[in-house]
Amino acid sequence: MHSKMRQLINGYVMWNLRRLTNSLLLSEVNVAIAALALLCFVFPRFTELGGLLCLLLLLLFVFDIILVLRDLFRSGTRGRAVFAALVWLPVLFFLLMIPQWKGPLYVGLKGDPPTFQVRGMAMFCGLDIYSPEHDKAEWRDDNVGLVWSIDHSPRNFPIAERFAYGEVPSGFFQTTPAANMAPPPLDPALTYTLVVGRCMGGPQYLSLQGLVLSQYKPNPDVCWGELKVPERQNPAWVRVDCKTRQPIPMSERAKERLKAYRENRVTFY
Repeated sequence: MHSKMRQLINGYVMWNLRRLTNSLLLSEVNVAIAALALLCFVFPRFTELGGLLCLLLLLLFVFDIILVLRDLFRSGTRGRAVFAALVWLPVLFFLLMIPQWKGPLYVGLKGDPPTFQVRGMAMFCGLDIYSPEHDKAEWRDDNVGLVWSIDHSPRNFPIAERFAYGEVPSGFFQTTPAANMAPPPLDPALTYTLVVGRCMGGPQYLSLQGLVLSQYKPNPDVCWGELKVPERQNPAWVRVDCKTRQPIPMSERAKERLKAYRENRVTFY
């Protein structure tokens, strides 16, 4: 009786060991892990979990390469090894896609003073906070209304970062206000524009009021359009009426900048 039980246990263990050393089965497991990691990156709140899955994927992938090489040298398992190698294709595509990831960043906010949490495979490269005064911006990169801005140092591209308002995280530097100056406190009654810089892809825009982040909604009546400048090869980008596409009357400071652009004293408008 004991010998039969021992045989059953040994048979079960050997059957599971054969499954664990099956190159095709392990390749399929790798595809499943890659799919889960991809899902975590699509929802960047779970980026850290996706990173752990990628580490597991790499370890199993190396082990699977060894199994495939072993199976290729066995006459009865060569077909399985070929199919296992073909299953690698989506895994390899996923691994090659990671360095070029341009998905969204997760941005969370809580605490007093407000503390930001930023996560995502596109990596975090900077943050700008604009007051409602920024609605009066009259050219691209017009920083009117900018209350706080931080930018990354060279070669610093964090996947996850946590910092309080007015606190410059490690590897970043403050551009507005001047270094070592504290930004003005945020007014909970005002709606600010939050511009989150992604290292891969364009910036991400959010609206901030108090501790509530929401989707950014631009002014539906104001758009950007081209204004031909005879003295320059490239047109100026100015505010226009979204319906008529006609330029909106400029302020004196905008007229001064347009004059400087015509005279080639600034590189762009």
